[in-house]
Amino acid sequence: MGEAYAAYASALAQRMAQFLRATRLRVKPSADFVSCACAGREHFVPASALDAHLKALGGDDAPAEEDDDGVQSVLQSLLEPPASPDDAPDTEGEIQVVSRQQLVKEMAELAPTAAEFYTIVQKWQRIPRAFAHLAASIDNSNCSSPNNVAMAVPKQSVQGWLIAELSRTVFQDEPLDMELVDYVVGLLEHPEFCQPDLLILELHEFLGQDTKRFVLALWKFLVIEIALRIAFNTTKDTLEKQLRVKREQDAADQAERMLETLRATEKMRT
Repeated sequence: MGEAYAAYASALAQRMAQFLRATRLRVKPSADFVSCACAGREHFVPASALDAHLKALGGDDAPAEEDDDGVQSVLQSLLEPPASPDDAPDTEGEIQVVSRQQLVKEMAELAPTAAEFYTIVQKWQRIPRAFAHLAASIDNSNCSSPNNVAMAVPKQSVQGWLIAELSRTVFQDEPLDMELVDYVVGLLEHPEFCQPDLLILELHEFLGQDTKRFVLALWKFLVIEIALRIAFNTTKDTLEKQLRVKREQDAADQAERMLETLRATEKMRT
């Protein structure tokens, strides 16, 4: 994976250099990113934050055993463990990409309706492995062909969610860093980095103790958005109506159970 990303980054850098030479633009990067393989996978962090990043992941100045509730807990996997050793990937840490057909099947087995699916996903504390790798989570095109974008969420929707969530949680008392929003979008656009545990590793330096909660919320959003498109073929408005009906039905069922309990209690007294 590291070699694939390095090749991608190198090709992108060459295209950017050609563009700058052709246009004679002079652009100073906002941050230089460097390669790091401290956790067994090559990833990229801002050069200015590399020292702190290495210390946080268990350097000499910050031993992991002294931070049981800190960094190490944040970097723990968000994925559910394999059901059995036979289900574990052949390569440690490797997550298989599922096809559109497999994903639709998993979603349909999880719940029969969009409202029930939404309710179940929102209760996730860890991510089922079947939903651990969404190969193409962001749609950059204007094409609405199901063959091209059925498994993708419009980029504008992802950006809107990121801005709202980060402003509501991480950046409550300070201006939102839009470069961070762009960085997260860039990670989601790259098939090999669009995995919960890799996102945790990449974003921990920026989000700290909020990282795991943020990535879990982001993944729930992506899974639900994709499910609405490929499994339930419905809209958010329809989902909201289904959820409202479900809440009303649940409230009615609860009231009926309470009434039955009161009747049974009254009958015992008489």
